[in-house]
Amino acid sequence: MKNTQLVSQRFVELEAQFKAIPIIRAEHGSNYPETAAWRQWSTSALNLLSAASGEASAHYSNFKSLYDRATGSESNLKAMGGVFLAAKADFEGGYIFKLEATISGEIFGDFVSL
Repeated sequence: MKNTQLVSQRFVELEAQFKAIPIIRAEHGSNYPETAAWRQWSTSALNLLSAASGEASAHYSNFKSLYDRATGSESNLKAMGGVFLAAKADFEGGYIFKLEATISGEIFGDFVSL
């Protein structure tokens, strides 16, 4: 399986994981995602965004900024989900090139070394 197919598959897996994060309904009106579940998802999403688009990309930096400021509210989760889904759409549309450029550069570098 090609690397781009693996990344695409992981985007799909993490989208499903995002949608399955349990939301705890608090008595006082504020809802919040189950902490371990959203932390697991957000860490995996951050890793994927770094690999797919690079840490200098808008997707990564916006997600990281939201993650760093997150207080564990449902609105925090929804905001991070929005950035993640934007990255997924851009990747699937062919608008993220960092992964392929990195792989091509590594192969070319190996070839030159030989």
